[in-house]
Amino acid sequence: MPTFGLVYKPWEQLSLYANHTEALQPGSVAPTTAANAGQSTGIAHSKQDEVGVKIDYGTIGGSLALFEIKKPNAISDTAGNYGLDGEQRNRGVEMNVFGEPMLGTAS
Repeated sequence: MPTFGLVYKPWEQLSLYANHTEALQPGSVAPTTAANAGQSTGIAHSKQDEVGVKIDYGTIGGSLALFEIKKPNAISDTAGNYGLDGEQRNRGVEMNVFGEPMLGTAS
């Protein structure tokens, strides 16, 4: 499955990045309450995209990223069969700050 990334450093302390990852994962198993209990849903294909910025001055820094993850949705249909149908999409923002509150006290 394809995985690639790009990092651009316009200055020593600043990095801009983007990446894309695709993966195959084993499917889940239908629960005992489903009409097809114990059967596998098959292989799930997931995708993740992320863009972000990171700044690092040595004793203090931080990062900010936007991400999106897409993967098949596991659900029971009206007949009670458990399987993959539709798509689950998670989007978000992640922020990190790091540093030394006082000189000599690395976090």
